[in-house]
Amino acid sequence: MRLLGPEHERTLFALNNLGATLLQLGQTQEALSLLQQAYDGRKKVLGEDHLSTLISRIQLAVALWESGQASLAETHLRASLSILERLQGPLHSRTLAAKATLGRILIAEGRPESAAELLGPVVDALRARVGDSHQTLLVALNNYGRALAWLQRHSEARPLLEEAVRGEQRKKLPRDWLLARFAINLAETYIALGAEASARKVLVEDLSWLLNETNRQFDGEKATDYGRLKKLAAHLELSS
Repeated sequence: MRLLGPEHERTLFALNNLGATLLQLGQTQEALSLLQQAYDGRKKVLGEDHLSTLISRIQLAVALWESGQASLAETHLRASLSILERLQGPLHSRTLAAKATLGRILIAEGRPESAAELLGPVVDALRARVGDSHQTLLVALNNYGRALAWLQRHSEARPLLEEAVRGEQRKKLPRDWLLARFAINLAETYIALGAEASARKVLVEDLSWLLNETNRQFDGEKATDYGRLKKLAAHLELSS
């Protein structure tokens, strides 16, 4: 990076990729710093409308949400969506993926009605464009199910969340935080529907690794997720 300079595209590419990797590993604050640098650099060098800049900005929005800054995340995401819709169209898979992420942020801000209104058409469009097994669809299914659960529409939420969990389970990834989030949403919905045996099965099969986690220094949304999991385990009388 010293040889190429801080604003060289390869440097910015490396910063962005490292930030995205750290975010997946749960190192939110470190990721946020790198993704902010990547976005600022790409915006300066490539311009606000360049695809690489937009990718960095959307990843920055996710990091902001993960760190508990949902309002600022929404601002970045809506600005990115406006550009994506203009350049690639409202039904492009990248535009739809950004809308699915926006739905998750709206839920975090306590606006499930707006999230459900946004995510219903997104799920239908993604199913037609990318297929039933694509991760973008799984995320949208989970987010839509979560919004419906917030609205006490648990019977409608259940099949969406079940599909998201099944799809993510097929990847067989170790320490899969995405599956953990899907599974927590599903377990809470099962409990709301009185299906505690099904909720217990989800915790044992999909969340035991997180319940037994020894390094519990989570922050932001991951800390919230872990707190929800502990409540579920206590309710179901499962020890960690």
